[in-house]
Amino acid sequence: MVRCPYVCNAGRGANDATMRIAGLVADGTSRRYGNWRHVATVCNALVMNNDDNNNDNDLNDDQWLQASLPVRNAGLGIRSAQTLAPSTFLASAASTLTLQQFILSDSISLLEDSSVTSIETKWSSLSGSIFPAREEQHIQKAWDKPVTENHQALIMSRAVHATDKARLLAAGSPHSGDWFHAPPIASVGLRLSDEAVRVAVAHRLGCKVCEPHSCLCGKAVDARGLHGLSCRRSGPRHQHHHYMNDILCKAIKQAQIPAVKEPTSLLQQDGKRPDGTILLLWA
Repeated sequence: MVRCPYVCNAGRGANDATMRIAGLVADGTSRRYGNWRHVATVCNALVMNNDDNNNDNDLNDDQWLQASLPVRNAGLGIRSAQTLAPSTFLASAASTLTLQQFILSDSISLLEDSSVTSIETKWSSLSGSIFPAREEQHIQKAWDKPVTENHQALIMSRAVHATDKARLLAAGSPHSGDWFHAPPIASVGLRLSDEAVRVAVAHRLGCKVCEPHSCLCGKAVDARGLHGLSCRRSGPRHQHHHYMNDILCKAIKQAQIPAVKEPTSLLQQDGKRPDGTILLLWA
């Protein structure tokens, strides 16, 4: 049984974003993104956020490394072949060892496999951890988890500004990457536009999304565009609020409970409108 120890090194040190993406391998993307269009959209977002016509937008090495991490580790889930291959190779070697010893003669099966030794050294440099327990060495996740956790800790240790640390903590928190797993069904509002994916990827990686400018509210907006997430005059902020209100109202009505969105004249003191009210029917 032949195992290939060679690792794709495309894009190492390259300036072109497409060369970088050529060295990325989609890991479970059909399950995570629902279809390959989302994979292409995310890759396209990486290219757009790394526009070579504007060197100020180039993704740094930490941002590329974060993009190659699993979603649960604050990444995009588009795995790097260079970091994933050692774990895959070692799991395959462990799972087929018994079969190889059964097939090969004793004079061959007792020989040391130099490729396994070299890949174990490569894996140790990537993970900085001890080998998994022998009963778990046939599981790829047992090899891959220490590598991804080590890279996530490395990115966190390099974060200097409090904004970047908060971004990485938020991106690695539970359910922060659930939008990656949602099937892109337009009829129920789950399909994101290319621009929405670009902005979401940029916020997750800490990229620049716009030119610095002054907001309508009078405050300055930097290249990351984070002000729009908290601005009171932000259009998408109100749009998200209305979407959530529509979802809650629809769920309540499906439970056969009468509901009204933003009723008027309910509060006599200040004239404000609540998000909604339910009418409980009493016998």
